[in-house]
Amino acid sequence: MKPERKNKFGHLIYIIALLFSSIFVFGVGVVWALQTMGVSPTISGTLSSQMSIIIYGLALFNFNKDVIIDRLKNKLTFEAFWNGIKLTIIVLIINIIISTLFIQSSEVPEQTQSIVERNSFLMTFLFPVIVAPIAEELAFRASLKYVLVDKACWKPWTYIILSSVIFGLLHWSPGTMGLAHVLLTGLMGATYSIVYLKTDNIYTPIVSHMLYNGLVITVASLV
Repeated sequence: MKPERKNKFGHLIYIIALLFSSIFVFGVGVVWALQTMGVSPTISGTLSSQMSIIIYGLALFNFNKDVIIDRLKNKLTFEAFWNGIKLTIIVLIINIIISTLFIQSSEVPEQTQSIVERNSFLMTFLFPVIVAPIAEELAFRASLKYVLVDKACWKPWTYIILSSVIFGLLHWSPGTMGLAHVLLTGLMGATYSIVYLKTDNIYTPIVSHMLYNGLVITVASLV
């Protein structure tokens, strides 16, 4: 195996092993610790999932403050915000297409319904609309690009595919709409990755992710 291919394969194994460690080792440990302290399963599960994603992103950056700051160097300008709005429209169109093709009822996805039914600002708004988009975009867009494209020199299209597959699978939920939700979030992830590659501004997908989650939760609440 050529050194370059070995290096690429090694980075691939690294991001998968790190993902497993973050989600299933660190995450489970956090859930156990929080529930031991009397925190409800809903809150402990939400906190552990977001903490796991944050740790995953920081670990991909090697906990290097300079690298993280460099990825955040582009500011949240009006152009970035406006691009985020346009990106949200594209993602909503993707949602409509997937819903039309694969979801045969107007039922709200179980994952979204569980968020709406919590009747808590922390669980219904703060984490899904603010914390999750920031954590997920930094981890699955900025951090994975740093490892796969900048360090391992993978082709951009491989980064788009891998990041979107990981992003989609991590949003799987049990139920009849589970696979449709994976496909939807996977396509969303691919769209965000393409835009991030073109703009080199992580704030654009973050804004779009926040707007999209906020709109979905608002519509689900009304339904």
